[in-house]
Amino acid sequence: MKINKAPRPKPWTFLMTLLRSKASAWKFRRVAHPKKSEHPPEQKTNSRFLPFLRRMDKKWAAILFLCFLFTGLFFRYLNRAPKRHFCDFRVYHATAEKFLNGANIYERNKESVTPYKYSPTFAFLFSFLGWFSIKTSSLVFFSLNFIFLLVLFRYSQKIIDPELSFNKCFWLFFWVFAPISRFAFQVLDSGQVNIIMAGLVVLGLYFADRDNNIAAGMLLSLSIFFKYMPALLIPYFLFKKKFRLLGWLFLFGIAFMVLPLIYTGAEKYLAYTKDWLPSIVSTSLDHGSLIDYKNQSLYSIILRFFCEESPYKIKLMNLTFQSTMRLSTIACFVLYLFALYPLCKNRKEQLLDTAMLLICMALFNPNAWMINFVSLTFAYMLILYLFIQNKKLSALIIFVIAFLLGSFFGESVVGNDLENFMEEASSVTLSSLVLFFYLFYLKINQFIELQREKLKSS
Repeated sequence: MKINKAPRPKPWTFLMTLLRSKASAWKFRRVAHPKKSEHPPEQKTNSRFLPFLRRMDKKWAAILFLCFLFTGLFFRYLNRAPKRHFCDFRVYHATAEKFLNGANIYERNKESVTPYKYSPTFAFLFSFLGWFSIKTSSLVFFSLNFIFLLVLFRYSQKIIDPELSFNKCFWLFFWVFAPISRFAFQVLDSGQVNIIMAGLVVLGLYFADRDNNIAAGMLLSLSIFFKYMPALLIPYFLFKKKFRLLGWLFLFGIAFMVLPLIYTGAEKYLAYTKDWLPSIVSTSLDHGSLIDYKNQSLYSIILRFFCEESPYKIKLMNLTFQSTMRLSTIACFVLYLFALYPLCKNRKEQLLDTAMLLICMALFNPNAWMINFVSLTFAYMLILYLFIQNKKLSALIIFVIAFLLGSFFGESVVGNDLENFMEEASSVTLSSLVLFFYLFYLKINQFIELQREKLKSS
């Protein structure tokens, strides 16, 4: 008997059945689980806190990074400093001990320790270092330097743009540290005071920008007693007619000047004051220091290129030492006028003038060793900010050129011989001049544009 088999289903029949079942299931899910927009408003309340939490995460990440950075640099310094006999910090420690013992701080007892040439006020403020061993006090001083390095970066950015976003701040600090690192590490390793001084200057300018004349006068006056080059800002404030600020600066100057009297007494204080200026002249203005290839001041580049006493192959002329010094002084005066003279009297010009004056603080120092150029931080930051905000390609080009001339040719990158050659050619001075003249170009260009707008409107 023949059995009739059921007809075999066609392939697409099964496929159509499957699709129908999936569609019905999807329809059920849509009904069971409404869209996000159908949620009641109270379920969305937590979303407002997400940006805050993200910012907090970034801040804690930045704090953690800085803690790791400080720890790494701290142990690096702890390992290197004793092997190098604590470099220049020996002067501060020896002076602190002399000051506490009532000895003459300007008298050189050991040939291994360079002469002290700072103010009696500086000796008084850092005399607490003499209470500890040189190793312990050097670590305290290193920590102060690191804190003021953060102050220098943070308050430079606050002067330029206080409302800059966290991401832009991070990249701004990251890329500015590249050209500044060569100078900052030399300050940290040698135990010098230039980072603290530059931090005080920038912090004082920040308060001056916000018309807090008392705080600005105190900080700027204190920086002058650390190293005298911040005094270049006094004529600038005269041009800006900031007479209240200048009044507070001089009042605090008198207060800081007599501050050591608390400990020394009148007789010892007068002896210190009498020896202070001669110590600066005898240790800073000698021929050898001014022509030395490690010196990157504006005086030194002109002396090495044009003075008959220059021992270097780059010498172009044979002028006498006195003639070359006169030429250097004229060059400094012209650059100073470029920075001082007001053209537009607006916010942008104020930032440009500040950057140029901080460059002058490094270039006009008769002993402009590498440590002095940490004051270029503000100029590098302003130029990079102009590229980030305004997409000025010329700003990026100048930033890279100045970086290559000033910081790329370090011993750790190119070796000792090429570094010495570039220092003989005053590469750091040239990089500073590149920054200065670009800022001056921006100042002139802004003035020309404003004059064109006035002509069009008239």
